[in-house]
Amino acid sequence: MSMSDDQDQPVDQEAERPIGVEEQKTIESQERDAGQVEQSVSETEEPETTTPKEQVDEILEGGKEKERPKKQDSTRNLFGQFTKHFRVSKIASAKTANTLKQIQKQLTQIDRTTAIINKQQTVVKQLAGQVRTIQKQLDRISGSINRIKTVTGIKGKASNSKSKKK
Repeated sequence: MSMSDDQDQPVDQEAERPIGVEEQKTIESQERDAGQVEQSVSETEEPETTTPKEQVDEILEGGKEKERPKKQDSTRNLFGQFTKHFRVSKIASAKTANTLKQIQKQLTQIDRTTAIINKQQTVVKQLAGQVRTIQKQLDRISGSINRIKTVTGIKGKASNSKSKKK
């Protein structure tokens, strides 16, 4: 396995996430560039009308030339992977920032709601205190009314009994 094959595996795992249109265009253009480099190398090779020594030199030089595009391809692949990961992480960080903003908004709403609820509870407690005070006053008034009724009832019976005796 080459170095680029080892690094392709994590990319495949990351590839499960959907990539954007721009990332896809970048990857396709890099693949086209790599294909064009390979075509230009194959087109520059000379026909076999050389001597064996020249063929050996050509093979050695050709091997070096072929190594360079492979190194360039692997470099491009690594750069492409880096670019892809950078864009994905940029998108992920933007999504994270948006999520954090939404959470912050929700927390602000919760704080407002909590403050309103606390004020309402305070008002309810005050009202409950006022209702108890009013109830005590009504109980006193009711007690006073009952005493007045009993006092007038006793006087009324006393005056009725005096008038019957005469």
